[in-house]
Amino acid sequence: TNSPEVLIERARLMERQGKHAEALEAYTEAIRQRPREAMLHYDRGVVYGQLEQFDLAIKEYTRAIEIDPALARAYNNRAVAHAQLKDFDAAIKDCDKAIDLEPNDSLAFRNRGLAYHDLGQYDKALADYDTSIRNDGRSAISYFNRGNVYLELKKFDRAIEDYDQALTLNSKHALSLQNRGIAFASIGQREKAEKVLHRRAPGRDGVMHAVDEAAHRRRDMVLATEALVKQRELMPDLG
Repeated sequence: TNSPEVLIERARLMERQGKHAEALEAYTEAIRQRPREAMLHYDRGVVYGQLEQFDLAIKEYTRAIEIDPALARAYNNRAVAHAQLKDFDAAIKDCDKAIDLEPNDSLAFRNRGLAYHDLGQYDKALADYDTSIRNDGRSAISYFNRGNVYLELKKFDRAIEDYDQALTLNSKHALSLQNRGIAFASIGQREKAEKVLHRRAPGRDGVMHAVDEAAHRRRDMVLATEALVKQRELMPDLG
């Protein structure tokens, strides 16, 4: 039988290679040997989250919290899983606890901001994004998320400023580029919108279609891009 250390190393290697079933198998055997190790349950929860098995992820994060009630990252990730299941109130409660444990955790404020955003509580969402950015001004996604709120509130100049900052921090953040084009189109700057969106939708027909949709300020475009970012970006950097 392999030692827990060997199993954990194997599980993390399998995760990096995208072999989630093998990672789960290794974590499960490690947990069998060390059932009271909170981080093993946390790590298995992360894999379930990557597989979009959010109910199982929640069970693992809950077990990790039962073992170590001070494990702030478990509250953070459980909040993400709750949000993916549209239980935004539960997500907010978990973020509240994570913030209680680590008051300077920019990720917890960002996650709570997303939950408030989903509930249409824009003032609270903006306040949390502001705090997240004050705590860590290097996160392109925090500026992007705040820009999305401004876009929905039709504060297009403020949205463009945030998308610009997101792109300064990460020039390859394609969704900031796309929503920046939407914001330009929404204020009638069609040429700028075409130029920006051309990098997302090459070809004249694709660009004009994107601009025409942006000019109509279609809410579903904003929500679609935001939902994609939630799926891709909310999970903490686990190294």
